[in-house]
Amino acid sequence: MTLLAIAEQAKEAAHATKVMRQNIVLQFRPRLVVRKVELEYGSLEIGGHPARIHYTVANTGGIDANIVRKSSFIGYAEVKDGFSGFPSKRIRLMPPSYSQPFDETVSVPLKAGEGRKFRLVDLTDDMFKKIKLIQARHTPHLADNLFGVISICAEIQYSDDSGILRRTGIRRVLDIDTWRFSPSADYEEDEYTD
Repeated sequence: MTLLAIAEQAKEAAHATKVMRQNIVLQFRPRLVVRKVELEYGSLEIGGHPARIHYTVANTGGIDANIVRKSSFIGYAEVKDGFSGFPSKRIRLMPPSYSQPFDETVSVPLKAGEGRKFRLVDLTDDMFKKIKLIQARHTPHLADNLFGVISICAEIQYSDDSGILRRTGIRRVLDIDTWRFSPSADYEEDEYTD
């Protein structure tokens, strides 16, 4: 009878330990945050180094992370009646449009509390021409009142020591004056972290 009681207590202690470990993993899990998404202006038009988009990823969680995949979609669209192209302002996107996908499988460790700058993508000649078009049209007195918008939608997949796959996603719009991609209230649902 005593052995049975001891066996039952050992079983309960093992279960309590398992639950405690799971809680610690949830509490101190890695959490990747994307900061400072910028366009580094290159010189494609004269055959120099390419224009590229880079960003900083910070692990604000309590344990190390391993980035396993980076993917993104950079899109260009013509916008009528305004530069921003946001649906809440009733500005609809109009053709023509152009996109450039990017997908890379990697294995990059990121320690808890560490931030690191990554190259997201080198822009193609066509995308660079779209940016030049936005620059040229960035004036309010155009007769056709069409403006271009460059936006980026990206996802980073990462795991912790236990192999649990997590994701961080962003959707940002290029501000042609600062060369930064900024969050938009119109795309809040596309900004997430597991």
